[in-house]
Amino acid sequence: MEVDQGEIKGNVQTTVTTQSTTAGTSNIHSSSELKGRKELDQWKQKAKDLEAQRDTLSKQLEELFQIRRTEPEQVLEQLQIQYEERAKTQDALIKELTSQLARVEPLSRTGQAVALHFLTREAADEEKRVAEQDISRLQDVIKAKDSVIDGKTKRIAELEQSVQDAIRERDAEIERSKELLARAAPKGTPNSRSHSKRPFGMDDPKMTEVIKFYEDMSNLLVTNVKFEHAPDSEEAEVIFHCIYSYYEMTRRADDIEGERIGEKSIVFTMRIFNGYGGPNGEPASEDDFIHRRIKYTPLHLDNEPDAFVKGLEYMGDSFTFPCAQQGLFLNSLREKIREAAKDASESESDIEGMEIGNGDPQP
Repeated sequence: MEVDQGEIKGNVQTTVTTQSTTAGTSNIHSSSELKGRKELDQWKQKAKDLEAQRDTLSKQLEELFQIRRTEPEQVLEQLQIQYEERAKTQDALIKELTSQLARVEPLSRTGQAVALHFLTREAADEEKRVAEQDISRLQDVIKAKDSVIDGKTKRIAELEQSVQDAIRERDAEIERSKELLARAAPKGTPNSRSHSKRPFGMDDPKMTEVIKFYEDMSNLLVTNVKFEHAPDSEEAEVIFHCIYSYYEMTRRADDIEGERIGEKSIVFTMRIFNGYGGPNGEPASEDDFIHRRIKYTPLHLDNEPDAFVKGLEYMGDSFTFPCAQQGLFLNSLREKIREAAKDASESESDIEGMEIGNGDPQP
């Protein structure tokens, strides 16, 4: 059998061409697939980077929120989350019960299922309303506490500033007193208090005991002394800051010293100056002359009960009197404070009795 060689060559050439075409197509597909995988890997890496960046930013944002939020705000947020979760749970329970009722044909064909549905929803709405009221009440409590904290912080700052001012004022008055005493000592005035005439120095323990003795005997405590220059007088004015305490003592068989009861104190200043005996410094009579007087000024009575201030009578206002009447003044002050403290105590007892009488009976 004879075979045409031209036909055989043609078939071989066709086969080679077909294989070459198939190989080229395979190479193109492989290259596209490889390129697609690389792009997919790149997008996956970008997605991971973006997720890591998102987590980092979320963590930073949460830290910023934690820093800016106070403890009451965090408590409020936790309560809100708790009540929201409770509301979600109740809504899910309502839906579940509703679906169960809907599957029961006898109930679903009557109005009982609808009635039960509304009753359950009303109960959930009522509990949600109560929760919202609790949240609102807690918000008000937090605001009130924040207001109190701000007020106390401001008050502390004011007191600290007052203490610093008082310390500076005390140091300035000490220096001023030293200067005035140094100026007044050589003149030899009758009222000058020269160090050479003292039996012992201020730093002597005896002086300390003497001061304590006077304070215990008179119940009068001098917290500060200031000297001020008087324009029309060569003698400086002296201002004493004083606290007078009144109390009564009770005796018991097992206590020798006793116990203080009904203790009450009043703060005031005593200004010693040269002047006439009139209310406004004018001569009280034709034969009046300039002499040493004392001006009494009570302080901080606005912090005392009205009954106590009213019981002080004239001791609740400022007035002047001669230095020679200091003993009489101290006796009058003691009596007025005793009467005022008694009136204030009785007034408080009456108010407590009225509150008890007007109170609702306990079950």
